[in-house]
Amino acid sequence: MIRTIQRNKALGVMSGNIVSPQQAVAVLSRIGLMITEDPFEGNGEHILNMQMPSKFIPGLAKRWHIRLAHPGRAKMKDAAKEQTGEKPTAAEIDALGFCRECTRAKLKSGPHASKQDSRQRATVQNQIVWCDTCYRRHPDVDGNNMIHVCCDDFSRWVTVARYSSRKKQPFQRMLRLLEARMHAHSRQCWEALNLPNAHHGRPVLMWRTDGCGEMLSRSNIVRLLEKSTPVTVDSVTPGAKGHNGVIERCHATLLAMTRSLMATSSLPIWAWPWAFDVA
Repeated sequence: MIRTIQRNKALGVMSGNIVSPQQAVAVLSRIGLMITEDPFEGNGEHILNMQMPSKFIPGLAKRWHIRLAHPGRAKMKDAAKEQTGEKPTAAEIDALGFCRECTRAKLKSGPHASKQDSRQRATVQNQIVWCDTCYRRHPDVDGNNMIHVCCDDFSRWVTVARYSSRKKQPFQRMLRLLEARMHAHSRQCWEALNLPNAHHGRPVLMWRTDGCGEMLSRSNIVRLLEKSTPVTVDSVTPGAKGHNGVIERCHATLLAMTRSLMATSSLPIWAWPWAFDVA
């Protein structure tokens, strides 16, 4: 009952004449609602004025944690090993305290499916590419609601493209762009740089999907088979997320990083495309 009254009061507050973030904080505090701490002072005023100045984060380890979209301690240590310049020590990373944004942005409805150790992994780049599409309710500035994520099974290199619709033309135009991008990236792998006659890289040889209709459509299958190097499509069990766990994990990681960046900077929902690009 108390929560219902507070929610109704909050709706009345949000529809009232609030002219400043300080006034909103004061009103919400007066009716007993929780106010989350903003690590950057004056974010609300900057957003209202369409100005987002550079913000200095004290503490090198905390700065890394926020700028890298709130990774875990193990991933931060791995990133520090690859960094040659200024970097936090392992002790500074372990000393990081509780992070409110990590808790808010990385909550899951349930655990991920167990690993399938019996599945044979690809032996060369672009031999098998996992792919899946995610729908976002709020479109980006170009009107794109769909996010298509691809993950190479051999190198675990991930590439993402946004498109407007599952219809034939926008989907296949986006897929051709991803095929060219992954082919170009394969020219930097060990095989292309060290083996003779392999400098052109390797195109995508197989798409592995969860049975989405636009990927398995007749027109797309014909297009893939008519390529100079035919591409096959492998469909896992529809509805079994554990069978498509590689790309589902990529989706979860990218969205968790995006939510963490937006929660830390107190950005509105329409700014998710820029946070997603950073992730």
